[in-house]
Amino acid sequence: MYDFVDFSEVGTRRASSSIQTIFKGINLDEALTDQTGKFQTLTVSGRSDTTNRINTVEIPGKDGLLEVEGNTMKEREITIKYQISDQTNEGFRNRCNRLNAFLAGSGEIVEFTDEDAHFIGTVSSNVLPEEDSNTLVGTLTFLCTNPRKYGKQKEESFNDGYLTLNNEGTATTDPIFEIEVLEDLTHIDLVKQLQDDIEFIRIGRPPLASENVYERETLVMHDTCSTTNGWTEAGYVDSGYVEGNIVSEGGRFTPELFGGAISPYKWQGPSIKKSIGKPLDSYKLDVSLEMQNVGKGTGMIEVYLLDADNNTVAKIGIEDIWRTLDKIQAKFQLGPDDDDRFHHYREADYVWGWNDFKGVLRIWSHDHYEGGKRRIRPYFAIVEPDGTHNWVSSEFIYIGPRGLHDTPITQVQVAFRIWAPTSNKADMFIDDIKVSEINTQPAEGIQYLANAGDKIIIDTAKEEMLLNGESIRKDRSFWSEYFELDPGGNVLYQYPAGALNTKVKYSPAYR
Repeated sequence: MYDFVDFSEVGTRRASSSIQTIFKGINLDEALTDQTGKFQTLTVSGRSDTTNRINTVEIPGKDGLLEVEGNTMKEREITIKYQISDQTNEGFRNRCNRLNAFLAGSGEIVEFTDEDAHFIGTVSSNVLPEEDSNTLVGTLTFLCTNPRKYGKQKEESFNDGYLTLNNEGTATTDPIFEIEVLEDLTHIDLVKQLQDDIEFIRIGRPPLASENVYERETLVMHDTCSTTNGWTEAGYVDSGYVEGNIVSEGGRFTPELFGGAISPYKWQGPSIKKSIGKPLDSYKLDVSLEMQNVGKGTGMIEVYLLDADNNTVAKIGIEDIWRTLDKIQAKFQLGPDDDDRFHHYREADYVWGWNDFKGVLRIWSHDHYEGGKRRIRPYFAIVEPDGTHNWVSSEFIYIGPRGLHDTPITQVQVAFRIWAPTSNKADMFIDDIKVSEINTQPAEGIQYLANAGDKIIIDTAKEEMLLNGESIRKDRSFWSEYFELDPGGNVLYQYPAGALNTKVKYSPAYR
């Protein structure tokens, strides 16, 4: 039996029940308990229940059924009975709204403080009785389509290219491989030895003896935004005015002044430009930047790629351009700002997903395509603190003929702008700018998959592969497959030998 706090103690600052509910890393009992109300886990059921899906065949002329091999577990339901309360009607509704917000998500980790284990679940229902009081007992149900229970995460490391791993669980479990690349390579193999066979994960492929290995890109310009030395004031921005100045503060570019409002009102602000060192007709632009817009005001960050005559070849940026709405959209433009330009606007899949944007903007442009056509692709993504790219938009590709939007670029220009009459403005920063040349693939050539210092993560449960936070799932070999760790002993190998420093993380699974 569990000991619970007195229901009448509404003012309890922290729930002190011996069992509390944690969802997505959020302790609901603590997050929803303060001096005016509380959330308290009362009981939990379903964690130890098991229901098997038994395959049977009816045999004419014989009693009963024939049980067929291959029985599996059915989905699991975990039911939580909880109390939620507040001193006021308004506070009660707000507390319920906060609870529902915490419960959003699919396939999230569900934990309880009385057990060092977790489940993978999605909220299927949250039910409260008739609201005739500010203290109610509700029922929360999690559907675990994966019915297994998982223990505390463990970590093992490869040694001399192999690893013998003992999985203490009673069911198979999905490992996560964290790989540090020690030397440039074109492929990675992770192999699981079976009794009479193998299972393997392959990214990329080994080069043939006759193939030339080459770098896909060569870095031409890298500006860490630690100083504005080498940059000069730009004389033009699209549909607006250049006014104010940019400074480097804390190792990042930020606008210091936007100047007084110029009439007729347009988007105005400071802008500077810099030579990239050589003309490029096949290139990649990478810009790390941040815009804090929520509750602040309008803002626009633009990066122009210019030719030798200061004409715009391409432009990419993010902006919050609404008076009464906090929302960031991304934009991409080819050609100068005239009737012949090509432009593309994009919002996050969730309309507010890019608010307080801190991430990367990118353009690829090259003519290494069938018939010499130009292929140009913009890329927008939030970069999480662990380096993972989230809310990615990269599906749009422009394909055009020779002679259109393919003038060599020679300069990069950055601009910070606001709508001139407004006093409220977003906080805007640029942290890093890289321009690389995209190299032509040689005859019988194969490009490097990764370079020394890169980080690769293979999450077999999510069937995801990340290189420095970006998905490389497309590089998985067609013949390879994600494998599980069996209960008991597992023998794993990695290739190329000596080129990888690999850790395996896994949670023992139990039926």
